[in-house]
Amino acid sequence: MATGNFDWDAGEYDAVARVQERWGRELIARIEWSGEESVLDAGCGSGQLLPYLAEKIPHGRLTCLDRDGGMIEAARQRIRALKLAIPVDAVLGDIAALEMTPLRPASFDLVFSNAALHWVPDKLRAFAGFSRLLKPGGRVVAQYGGEKNIQRIRAALYRVLRELGAAAAQERWSFQSVEQTKEQLKTCGFRDVRVWENEAPATFPDRAAFARFCTVVFLRSYQSQLPPPQWEALQARFPDVARELLGGWRVDYVRQNLEARR
Repeated sequence: MATGNFDWDAGEYDAVARVQERWGRELIARIEWSGEESVLDAGCGSGQLLPYLAEKIPHGRLTCLDRDGGMIEAARQRIRALKLAIPVDAVLGDIAALEMTPLRPASFDLVFSNAALHWVPDKLRAFAGFSRLLKPGGRVVAQYGGEKNIQRIRAALYRVLRELGAAAAQERWSFQSVEQTKEQLKTCGFRDVRVWENEAPATFPDRAAFARFCTVVFLRSYQSQLPPPQWEALQARFPDVARELLGGWRVDYVRQNLEARR
């Protein structure tokens, strides 16, 4: 669930990322399982989905991958605590550079990825990595931010950054069209390619819950780019500007879904 070129706080993310966990559980539920798959969870975050994936493969193997050291350590702690009956590994590595990881080519039946690929600018390289790691006939199933994801959230963010004189701060997300994703998957040798999008707005009960979620999930990537006074002002001002543009304490999520076979 987590990647991007900045450090995440695994505990804070786990505390707020109920929406992302729900998406992941729904994604797992729609997959047809044999129970013997070797699975790569690409962008696993702290391993929130680890028990749900493991439950589906009682005779399989699970490898969790994330580029963030804190997230991988949290995933390893979760693995130790759960004492699962199947082999489970947690590997430090980047979805955007899978060829640099110790993972063996043609060793997975399924690459699964939830709420992570929108942090990867070079998706063609990521898809090529998935193709390299999958066995012949293996599948990739993923969901992440679509082309029009969080448009009003982003508009609110840019407005506040301009107000603070920090408009040059760079966003970390990378969204693309359904057609671009289809073409990239086909270029990487995938067949039976399906890519589609759906709206998935998330609502929050009050300003405090909305502000905490947005700070952890959206604003954190800007912290290293801003001096402390601007960072504090961004956190203070953003929720109210976002509420004005969105008409409530809500996030305008649009999810891109993909399924393809090697």
